Amino acid sequence: MQPLISVIVPIYNVEQYLARCLDSLRNQTYRNIELILVDDGSTDASAAICDRYAERDSRIVLIHQENGGLSAARNAGLEHARGEYISFVDSDDYVAPCFLELLYQRICAERADIAACGYAKVKNGTVIPASQALRSSETCIGTETLLRWEVSGQYLFCVVVFNKLFKAAVWKDLRFKERTYSEDNYAYNEYIKSIHRIGVVSEPLYYYVQRKNSASHTFTFKNLNGVEARLERTAYFLSIHRPELARGELLLASGPLLTGYSRLDQKDQQVKSRLAELYARYQALYRQAECGLTLSGRSLRSWLLVSNRPAAVFMNQLINRLRRRRAAGDEA
Repeated sequence: MQPLISVIVPIYNVEQYLARCLDSLRNQTYRNIELILVDDGSTDASAAICDRYAERDSRIVLIHQENGGLSAARNAGLEHARGEYISFVDSDDYVAPCFLELLYQRICAERADIAACGYAKVKNGTVIPASQALRSSETCIGTETLLRWEVSGQYLFCVVVFNKLFKAAVWKDLRFKERTYSEDNYAYNEYIKSIHRIGVVSEPLYYYVQRKNSASHTFTFKNLNGVEARLERTAYFLSIHRPELARGELLLASGPLLTGYSRLDQKDQQVKSRLAELYARYQALYRQAECGLTLSGRSLRSWLLVSNRPAAVFMNQLINRLRRRRAAGDEA
């Protein structure tokens, strides 16, 4: 008999998208699943939709709770999960029919701790190949390769949980950090220390829906948590004597940190203090990693951030303006 897979779906005010998500999960070719739906205090019709689906499918475990945020919802699902394997699917997204089956097969074939697949973005109903599309013939990689992929441009594939199937043991003593943003980043920092083998399915089996009002598409004070998570990862890389990985992580952290200086109101004392704290940590780690200036845009931005922050902020503003103009031209 197939082992049980627990699929945890955190739900909050997604009435437009929820049925498509749940239908894609109910129609999985891998049949022995439990769908743990965690209604996180929705104020729209999401809770009623969950109730209807629970009546139709005995594999659904339904939890209604007061709003606690994405991490609290996922953690509630983990507490109820009975499966040997665990997957997380966001309730505004959807998956291919073979999503779980192919990930499970890859874990078994490679004796892996987790398996990860490619993803595609969905914008205004149109499926768009991800700009970071995975182009690899590898079917299994080690943690070292995963980390190198992450710092060299495969951030979403490596860090997010939504495109992965985990052995339940990975989450035995691990939970998502609650009441924060960039939850996946913090969790990734922990489980990379315990996993050894990662199965790879390069096909895009996960459909990542881009919503205009989604929290992941606006830069706010909470986004600075992503910088903090990257700096924690940088410190870990230095502790295991991998300065080249630390340097790569710092290059990636420089962008959002500079965006924080550009877009957030520094007259707000909380914002000012948080930026100062992260900037001090960035400077210290930069020097520990012995970063130098090379002929690349990110390296120059990172070097300027430490040596001449106002110039770095100005440079980052120009880069963001050019990106916005290019995006507007693509949409026209």
